[in-house]
Amino acid sequence: MGSSTALTTKATSGTPYQLDKSQVSRASAALLRHIKTTQLEREKNATKKTLIGDNDEESDGEQAPLNNEAVWLVLTTKKHVVDKNRLKPGKILIPHSLNTKSSLSVCLITADPQRAVKNIVADPSFPQPLAESIDRVIGYTKLKARYNSFEKCRQLLAEHDVFLADDRIIMRLVQTLGKTFYKSSKRPIPVRIAAIEKVDGKRVKKDDKTKRSKDEGSAFAAPNIVAREIERALHCAPVQLAPATTAAIRIGASNFTAEQLAENIDAVVTGLTEKYVTKGWRNLKAIHIKGANTMAMPIWLASELWLEDEDVVEEGAEETKAVAGGKKRKQISAGDEEKQQQQQLEAPKKAKKAKATEEDNEDAVTLAARKEKLQKQKAKALEDGAAPTKTEAGAGKKKRKAFPFPIPLPPPFLPLSLSLSVSLSPPLPTHSINPILHKMLPLARNSVLRAARAQILPSTRTTTALSSAALARLLSTLAVLEQRDGKIQPSSLSAIAAAQKLGGPITAFVAGANVKATSAAEAAQIKGLDKVVAVENEAYEKGLPENYAPLLVENIQKGEYTHVVAGHSAFGKSLLPRVAALLDVQQVSDITGIESEDTFVRPIYAGNAILTVQSSDPIKILTVRGTSFQGVETSGGAAPVEDGSDPKAALQTEWVSEELAKSERPDLATAQRVVSGGRGLKSKEEFDRVIVPLADTLGAAIGASRAAVDSGFADNSLQVGQTGKNVAPQLYLCAGISGAIQHLAGMKDSKVIAAINKDADAPIFQVADVGLVGDLFEKVPELTEKLKSQA
Repeated sequence: MGSSTALTTKATSGTPYQLDKSQVSRASAALLRHIKTTQLEREKNATKKTLIGDNDEESDGEQAPLNNEAVWLVLTTKKHVVDKNRLKPGKILIPHSLNTKSSLSVCLITADPQRAVKNIVADPSFPQPLAESIDRVIGYTKLKARYNSFEKCRQLLAEHDVFLADDRIIMRLVQTLGKTFYKSSKRPIPVRIAAIEKVDGKRVKKDDKTKRSKDEGSAFAAPNIVAREIERALHCAPVQLAPATTAAIRIGASNFTAEQLAENIDAVVTGLTEKYVTKGWRNLKAIHIKGANTMAMPIWLASELWLEDEDVVEEGAEETKAVAGGKKRKQISAGDEEKQQQQQLEAPKKAKKAKATEEDNEDAVTLAARKEKLQKQKAKALEDGAAPTKTEAGAGKKKRKAFPFPIPLPPPFLPLSLSLSVSLSPPLPTHSINPILHKMLPLARNSVLRAARAQILPSTRTTTALSSAALARLLSTLAVLEQRDGKIQPSSLSAIAAAQKLGGPITAFVAGANVKATSAAEAAQIKGLDKVVAVENEAYEKGLPENYAPLLVENIQKGEYTHVVAGHSAFGKSLLPRVAALLDVQQVSDITGIESEDTFVRPIYAGNAILTVQSSDPIKILTVRGTSFQGVETSGGAAPVEDGSDPKAALQTEWVSEELAKSERPDLATAQRVVSGGRGLKSKEEFDRVIVPLADTLGAAIGASRAAVDSGFADNSLQVGQTGKNVAPQLYLCAGISGAIQHLAGMKDSKVIAAINKDADAPIFQVADVGLVGDLFEKVPELTEKLKSQA
């Protein structure tokens, strides 16, 4: 047998249950060297230059990696580390902190009242650098009320780097924050900031049965004690354990030195074995270190694969099983039988079980005879089956009756190629089998029959093409156009583009004051329209959905339209749901694709998933996304203008007045350039000072995130996102926006996305084509001046 090389080395002296420092140092250096080499090669071979690196100021050398990759310690045990999932993280103090960012953002979640903790942080005795890193202090009651949705929790998660929580409420956060936090690496770390009662220098144990007042339960420690606890939490490695034989703990980053990483490894391993792993080193099987995208490198391997000597079973000593009395029983060896008899003598109460041995022997003899009899009967049955009788042989020669018609479709559980190769009696004419197939073919949309359709009917494509052409002649679409002051809104053109993709005649619909001579005449020039229906009534001028819906229903029923389409704007989103309710049909909103006359594609979960919807309603009510349906020619048409039906119903809503701030800026929904600002601008004054000049220089429209709108920095009409406007400009430049998922859903179709943010880990950089990490209050004005000088 050849000699083998050990993967790890043991300590030369002392117990084997310790790390070899030279082994750890070599492994750390090799891992860091591999990570840096891989990052440099990846950057060298990349087609686009990475602009969002997060180098520290001390490591800006040429060989420094562009991204600090996390380094993990992977612990493997012989038995489960814990018996149940521990949602409260543990803490192990390490010599080199993992939170080394100069602009670290900390969120402190406290027990009520939160004002007491805010006063502690603002206290002069509280360390100023630590106070500056704590961006938010929020009480549990306000946290539960304000962040009560999945989207808001995701937004909170993206706004801060570290979350600390009062250990008195740490377990209540599991249900409040949910999987958004507890499946991420930012799980709240517990800190003890409550006041500790002491008598003569000793801690007083509180009686749980004694009811405490509200003020007494919310007492906080002195500012210097709270600061010490927070700093200690920031210098700890969080330990998150689950009922498994492995655990991963973050111990550093690729910008650490080998010595720093080795010291952290030694501290974490010592803390785990002494405090968290049951039976310490004896329960350890292996220790590895690895990067986020590297192989695991072993630094310690156990010589024994078992925890206790009792866990090892010698060969031949395993207990075998036998059947007795119709039940499975364990056979007892001679030595075990003597032990059992000795135990029975020592326990007089169980003396009756001694008689069971004789009865078991009798049962075993009976069982053996029965098994032998059954085996003989089985052998005889097999011999009889191998030699069939004359009657059975004759019966096998009978001719099977042929089916009167071929099977139209193979059973779903049979292989398609095998089922189609079966040839039965003469087939029926095509017209005989088509009724059966046409009943079954609709099922092929969501079953295995879809794959078989093309093989069963080779001419299906030709037939489908002809039927689609015939169906297109039966379709008729009503495109609802939004007009303001006698002009068609550009967002309404998407409804005509979608109607053209559906096929069939297209009718445009406008309503308002004097629309025949203005917006209806403009719509008649759009190429592709068959006619324009106009209703002149000043009550419909402002497009109030309560008044407009009965009018639209009246004209839909009169024209017998099969599809009603409008843009997914504020006008369409408020009008068509009411129309669908009056027609007793379902509405399909925000569609981005059309597969057929009844099948549409729309995004769900803020654009993270795509849903294909099939509508069986006689009238399809649709709103379409403007960025997905474009390319309408606004000239070259000559559609006639006809009068629509006006029910002149009693008006439920009356228009009083409006105040419009006119601007020379392009419309946000159709602009080629958009500049957006977020919560990072801090106030409305800063929003106007920083964002407006840049937008003026670029000739761009101004947008805002939902957080900025909710904070009052910008008007609601400027909101970009899932609950605002969807934009797809040539250039989308955003500053101070972290990249919440609902905001990304409204701008991710932009051709070029440029982002400015001080946090290199902000989600906005994951979709940005160009990223700039820095203070927006410095970078944006600098960019504005640079653009002005080049103009």
